[in-house]
Amino acid sequence: MNYDSSLLKVLVYTPFGKDGEHLQKILQKEGLSAISYKNIDELIKEMKAFSGMLLTTDEVLLSSEAGAIAKVISEQETWSALPVMVFYSGDSPMSALRYRSKTDFQDVIYLQRPTSQAAIISAVKSALRDRDRQFKVRELLLSLKNDVSQKDSYGLEQKRQRERADHAKVAAIEASHLKSQFLANMSHEIRTPLGAIIGFLDLIKASPDATDEIAGYISIVDRNSYQLMRLIDDILDLSKVESGKMEIEKSEFSLGEFLFDFAAIMNFKAQEKGILFDLHLLTDIPARIISDSTRIRQVLLNAVGNAIKFTEYGRVQVLCSYNNSELKFVITDTGRGISEEQAEKLFQPFVQADASTTRNFGGTGLGLVLAKKICNLMGGDFILAKSAIGIGSTFEASFLVSIDKRVNFLGQSNLSVQNKAKSSSDEKLVLKDLKILLVDDTPDNQALIKIFLGKVGAQPDVASNGREGVELATKNKYDLILMDIQMPYMGGHEATQILRKKGLQIPIIALTAHAMKEEREKTAVSGFTDILTKPVKKEVLIDTILKYTM
Repeated sequence: MNYDSSLLKVLVYTPFGKDGEHLQKILQKEGLSAISYKNIDELIKEMKAFSGMLLTTDEVLLSSEAGAIAKVISEQETWSALPVMVFYSGDSPMSALRYRSKTDFQDVIYLQRPTSQAAIISAVKSALRDRDRQFKVRELLLSLKNDVSQKDSYGLEQKRQRERADHAKVAAIEASHLKSQFLANMSHEIRTPLGAIIGFLDLIKASPDATDEIAGYISIVDRNSYQLMRLIDDILDLSKVESGKMEIEKSEFSLGEFLFDFAAIMNFKAQEKGILFDLHLLTDIPARIISDSTRIRQVLLNAVGNAIKFTEYGRVQVLCSYNNSELKFVITDTGRGISEEQAEKLFQPFVQADASTTRNFGGTGLGLVLAKKICNLMGGDFILAKSAIGIGSTFEASFLVSIDKRVNFLGQSNLSVQNKAKSSSDEKLVLKDLKILLVDDTPDNQALIKIFLGKVGAQPDVASNGREGVELATKNKYDLILMDIQMPYMGGHEATQILRKKGLQIPIIALTAHAMKEEREKTAVSGFTDILTKPVKKEVLIDTILKYTM
């Protein structure tokens, strides 16, 4: 039979209940060829034909029918490894694994029940791609076999090398894509519950009934939640740098305000530690620069945050200078210092300079590695200038930035506290009578955002997925929609596209736990008005709503 990837069938075998028919409909809706079986003989017959993969359950693996299935799989040709996806109940698939050792399953994927449709579809498509590659390799081998009689051994070997190189290139590209997809999913799965934790902590802290003891406990949980969020972001960013996908966004911003805000944050952290912090200008600096403020802040937070963490007494000082497009920061501390041997490991990912560092201070060793890579991407560098055990360390971070020729320059006297406009979200009932539709599949996020909105006078309605959101938005009149991106049945992108096609013109704000630039670009194409990254702070949420409704 000639190979045709469109003929690869997903065989679903669940002999009891209607799970198989339900899975078949889900997969067919995604354009996949899927057939549900309840008879083992019919399944075996189809497995011997042109099958793509098998979906079954741990109950089947533990039944007498598993032997017949394993026999068919073991009789496949050497190039063929039929993917088998097993849905299991409980905390682990160990029972299925124990039986598997008695059979000959070669390629098994385990999914714990209950499983989201998105996870099932993603896993099935990935398995079918693997199966498709098997058939293509088989076709390639047959083609090469026919060529042997026509070409000399040298020419054949050259072709094999080219084919292997092409295959390796395709595999590497696909592996990079799968890695990025995995990291995006992990970002969503981890940031979503963290957002709920941080949000409800803010509500508890604002409660007048909280005692000093409870407030202390809450502060500990809050601090550790943000530390975990920062670690997640560092892992994602380091992965993007390694794969060459991190992009530097350039926009003009006030350098004076940036430094003042940063100094205020670091001064507070230093006070908590019982040490001094100060920031001084060595030269006049441009009032406004064109660069990536987010990445500069990320480098400084890592570098100065480390300095404060490892300094038990004394001070941490930051000296800022500007010369010939180079913005430079010198960070000096009176901390524990770094030996020459430790300095050699300083910029290796996931390696602490000293093994005792993790025990005493925590951390993964990602921060300084990421800081150096970001500085390099921005035309500068991040180095350890000098250090001595028991005396302290000095790091230097530099960036190439652009300025407008007409820009003013600021001296040390200009780096002072500036009165900032009060956030509109500080006022009461600023969203009074505003009708807002919240579309989110997570009950905790629904409850949190409803409380945020209710406290400022808004009237929120809730939908648990994109399909429900489209129905409510079509039936009722709203001033604004808050739309989650990743949801069952229908995601936020598809729901927003449908609403825009129906002519709905009200603002639709995306809520996403994918903290990546690609997601912002994708939401703009889908028709979203703006995007908020989870965890969403109450003040940012209210100010964004006001921006598009007032």
